[in-house]
Amino acid sequence: MTVDPTEALNDIRDMSQRLEDTEDPNVSQLLDDFAGLDDWISKGGFLPDPWRNVRRGRPRATEEGEVLEGVRHGTRHAYNQGCHCARCREANRAAAADYRARKKERPQ
Repeated sequence: MTVDPTEALNDIRDMSQRLEDTEDPNVSQLLDDFAGLDDWISKGGFLPDPWRNVRRGRPRATEEGEVLEGVRHGTRHAYNQGCHCARCREANRAAAADYRARKKERPQ
């Protein structure tokens, strides 16, 4: 399902307005966080790391990403299955660097 981000943002803004008078502290916190993020980005602030494009210089993650259970960590295979722990990310980087080096050595 493809979502138009402008349409989604407008829907979230509308829903936020409708929920403004809620008594639930969790909903209030969510609305405050959304309003802050919306204001920040609307004023030209940088995008959160997960939204930034890798090719435009998104920094490497410094925390554990999604960690899968039941995989052998520290392998590219585990990374490709969706485990993005630090060890699997490092294995993927090493495999990609090795691939680029081998490709560079091949005669054209």
